[in-house]
Amino acid sequence: MLVSTPREDLGASLLIAEELAPNLEVPVEVVPMEELEGVLEAGNNGTVVTSRYFLQPVEEIAKRHGVRAVPVDLNDFRHELDLLKELRAGSCVGLVSISPGILRAAEVILHSMRGNDLLVMTANPDTGSRLLALLRAASHVLCDRPSLPLVEQSLRQNRAQLMRLPVVHCARSYLGSATIDQLRKEIGLVVG
Repeated sequence: MLVSTPREDLGASLLIAEELAPNLEVPVEVVPMEELEGVLEAGNNGTVVTSRYFLQPVEEIAKRHGVRAVPVDLNDFRHELDLLKELRAGSCVGLVSISPGILRAAEVILHSMRGNDLLVMTANPDTGSRLLALLRAASHVLCDRPSLPLVEQSLRQNRAQLMRLPVVHCARSYLGSATIDQLRKEIGLVVG
């Protein structure tokens, strides 16, 4: 099984693959959409998985090689959104993810939900100075699972520089709850 999104948001593929690999009895490989054509030409058959946002271009490439493209549904992040609704106006929220696309989307959603009530800062976990600035300013930090160890490590290493520790919340899942079962049926791993 190949997981594919554009190279600029390969983090989304990594998040999808991280959740699929332990739950499916098939090998899962991440391939940037820009390299998908070449990988499929090399005879790699099977199924290509992507998020609904990238389904059309991935599906066009997959069809040319007689391979199926299957979209996965993302988590609705209801728990995280409820948490953000409860924050005091003027709070600073930090968002940390390996996916730049998730960070952009979350920023837009937060702004539409709370307007200018919240200050929103974003960082990829591998951008040390930006992550540290976010941890210094934010009262609450929301992150994905791959980012959590890096956020925690940065908090430990820079404890002396922080006036207070932010409340860290890790999103449990990137994929919707029924997505893995639906995908298992789609690719024939479950009879049902």
